[in-house]
Amino acid sequence: MTGYEIARPAGPRVPSQATVKKTAPKPFPRDFDDELRDIITAVRPFTTAGNEKLHALVTATRYVRERGVAGAVVECGVSGSGSMQAVARALIAGGERDRDLYLFDTALDQARADFGAVAYPSGHLHFVPGPLEETVPGRAPGQIALLRIDTDDYAPTRHQLDHLYPRLAPGGVLVLDDYGWWKGARQATDDWLRESGAQLVLWRAGGGRVAVKP
Repeated sequence: MTGYEIARPAGPRVPSQATVKKTAPKPFPRDFDDELRDIITAVRPFTTAGNEKLHALVTATRYVRERGVAGAVVECGVSGSGSMQAVARALIAGGERDRDLYLFDTALDQARADFGAVAYPSGHLHFVPGPLEETVPGRAPGQIALLRIDTDDYAPTRHQLDHLYPRLAPGGVLVLDDYGWWKGARQATDDWLRESGAQLVLWRAGGGRVAVKP
């Protein structure tokens, strides 16, 4: 016996959801305006999304609001509701309170309760619980201005892209939260882009990607 042990080196792997840990937020970059800082600070207890992702989402919300892009805001995979709370706060800050917000996830009781912290009209908040493969597209709005997909794995990500991207209005924004983090979400998106022929530039936003529909 030599005292040494031969082992195969571990290759790169995609982390499971169980290994993802909440990290402390980084200081705000200097170009974050006061309104954006206030929004991120308010939603921080309800999300693990980093400042760059929240910046991209608030910017996308401002974009569709200021350019009058018609349609609802749809989030598939809510995970704490902080992201949609950021959307609601950005709309309120711009004087808009009548855009419908749809939140799709398997369970939404906590998200519904947490949304009490936001003064957004309840009549324009739509919580749609259940497996997304069953609730989408049947319970989704006919026109979407901003579509945020945070569904991690291949099958649900591909399902949302297949069924909801056609409802995204021209000039609408697609946010792919997990593209740079979960292998399944990335592969689903790449396959969909290749097979659908969608002409999109995916801009990096933290670990996610953002695109504007032509």
